[in-house]
Amino acid sequence: MMAEPTQTQTILVVEDDAATIELERRAFQRVGRALRTATRVEDAIRMLRSESFSAVVLDYRLPDGEAWPVLAEANAVKPVVPVIMVTALGDEKVAARAIHEGAADYVIKTGTFWEDLPLAVERVVTLASAERALRESEERFRQLAENIREVFWLMDIEDGQIIYVNPSFEHVWGLPIEILHQEPLAWPMNVHPEDQPSVAGAFGPSVPSNGYQLEYRILHPSGSVRWIRDRGFPVKNDLGETYRLVGLAEDITERKEMDLRLKRLAAAMEHVADAVMITESDGAIRYVNPAFERTTGYSAFEVLGLNPRFLKSGEHPPEHYRSLWETIRSGNSWSGRMVNRRKDGSTYTEEATISPVFDTEGRLMNFVAVKRDVTDELLLEARIRHLEKMEAVGQLAGGIAHDFNNMLQIILAYGQFLQREVAPGSNGARDLDKILDSAKRAAELTHQLLAFSRKTELVMFPLDLQPVVKEVARMIERTFPTSISVNYRIEEGLPPVVADLGRIHQLLVNLCVNARDAMPHGGRLEISVSTQDITPTYCKENPGALPGLHVVIGVADTGMGIGPDALPHIFEPFFTTKEAGKGTGLGLATVYGIVKQHGGFITCYSEVSKGTLFRAYLPAKVGRETQAEPPPEERDLPRGTETVLVVDDQEAILEICRRRLVSLGYTVLTARDGREALEVFESNRSDIAAVLLDIQMPEMDGLDCCERILEQSPDMRVLLSSGFIDSEIRSRIAALGSVGFVHKPFETDALARTIRTSLDSPPRGGGR
Repeated sequence: MMAEPTQTQTILVVEDDAATIELERRAFQRVGRALRTATRVEDAIRMLRSESFSAVVLDYRLPDGEAWPVLAEANAVKPVVPVIMVTALGDEKVAARAIHEGAADYVIKTGTFWEDLPLAVERVVTLASAERALRESEERFRQLAENIREVFWLMDIEDGQIIYVNPSFEHVWGLPIEILHQEPLAWPMNVHPEDQPSVAGAFGPSVPSNGYQLEYRILHPSGSVRWIRDRGFPVKNDLGETYRLVGLAEDITERKEMDLRLKRLAAAMEHVADAVMITESDGAIRYVNPAFERTTGYSAFEVLGLNPRFLKSGEHPPEHYRSLWETIRSGNSWSGRMVNRRKDGSTYTEEATISPVFDTEGRLMNFVAVKRDVTDELLLEARIRHLEKMEAVGQLAGGIAHDFNNMLQIILAYGQFLQREVAPGSNGARDLDKILDSAKRAAELTHQLLAFSRKTELVMFPLDLQPVVKEVARMIERTFPTSISVNYRIEEGLPPVVADLGRIHQLLVNLCVNARDAMPHGGRLEISVSTQDITPTYCKENPGALPGLHVVIGVADTGMGIGPDALPHIFEPFFTTKEAGKGTGLGLATVYGIVKQHGGFITCYSEVSKGTLFRAYLPAKVGRETQAEPPPEERDLPRGTETVLVVDDQEAILEICRRRLVSLGYTVLTARDGREALEVFESNRSDIAAVLLDIQMPEMDGLDCCERILEQSPDMRVLLSSGFIDSEIRSRIAALGSVGFVHKPFETDALARTIRTSLDSPPRGGGR
């Protein structure tokens, strides 16, 4: 069963003979086409304007005139309807005119012409459809060609004439298109003379099958020189011969200028200390300078064309990079820090500024990143912050030491008073021993805090470390578990260090005890002493270090090691990794303070489960000097009959001193602050032989009072006392001259010896 024809399969038959119409209907029904008929010219024109037809079969003669208006209307409608003109036999002039005026074909009326008519219609319909498709394709091509920025051109190989060129030619070459019709070779005449040979060689029958690409210059009518990138492809005929060239030419002047600027910039970047990286808009690396190579360990050859993501360290979340790309792709610069990974696997921190680069028309061309490796700076800043924090803690320790030592002074003194009154071996005596031992341990704890904060007075003299190390090594061999082997290495010919013997001894013991505690199941402990010349470069990398020859005390163990999280805090007071109750957290803090008091510095290297190495650097004493021995302690408790003025704002301490000195035969006057002391001194100047002054007091402190007393009596023997002195107080004491000092908390017996020694020494002025 034949399908019902669509509107576009319908044929319009313009014929006034009914019999002919019927014959044509039957003929078209056999090929599946329907018919619409019109018997007059005006009817046919009306139907063409209101309906769609695939073809028109048009009789030349109609009742209301000839068929020419219908032919004109069929050619005027869109899309054009193909017309087959039906003429009488021998009417060749009509047929010729019909073809001339746009008929697709003509058929001569013979006895059976309608039987051939469907074939003729199918032929013209197919041809019309192909022509329509070709016209539509040509129209799309024309719109595309005339709206692209590049110059589209088509050239005849034989004569070199441009067959077609789009409007972009006028913009790029600066010439009207019409000139190509007047002077076909005008366009190559504008090519720069130096580039004409290469251009002439490109346009010819020998163009490679895959075409060519050429860059050359043209002389623009404006007087400027423009760079052109031309890409051409051969068009072949049925014989496979190239007879035409088709191509695209674009103005790349801005890109060339950008390349030149980039080359100049690259030449400058070769000597810049910061790393510079230039990428395409998609992130592909186009250039890196030598500083980038030094920082990352990658050569330019290895990274060109890669995306910078290969540097990722994994320490930033995806949001970090997403924000970065959103910022620079929106036309803004991004600045910040990021941690990247070098070729050797190590990480580094850089401060980067990444900026987009646009051409003159606002198109994104590149990204430029300028990066500075700040790894060492951050490490240095962290060390400085650590030093500042340690100094702040030291200031805090010194601030509480005075009041704390005053309280300990009272506990110790009254405990010693009681100790003399109870029977030895009694329960009371044992209780007092425990009280005094605890007080002494508290005093030692305060002393360690002050050692950490570098606030204590030291007895400094040239010291040979060799016997000190050997003594400590022998002591710990006897006292440490047998599961720990102890060794020491001492370099021959060590120079001395100017040091406090007791503090160096404490430094060694603290480090060794720390090593012992890190090896609960045994291990090796090694003490070493050597020399090292510290360079200025080393000092830059290690704040607190000073150049010159140093004696280095090393204590190494094979213990548990210190984790990276704890390592930055090990010298902080009260920081400990030991279990509760097994450490005060002051051992290493005291070591740190002792080293700093001696003008040195200390380092620590540790690996978990492998061990730890401490190295304390002490400035060497250059030159040969006889080592002084600490003054021997006097054994017998001295007595006296002189008058001593004791000044302290603590009533209990006044009573302690008065009571002990009176028991030894002295006359004691007391005052509670500097002003009262001056009044007592002025009233009893001729009787007073020595003054014991607390430094920190209300109203008038001990230093001001001391100055006033010495103004009145320059030869007066003065002893200053305090539980804490800082550098400013120490400087003021030094400026006073031969003034003695007693550190709180003191034992009353030790105070008596100090006062006796001061009274027995020559007067300050050489005589009274």
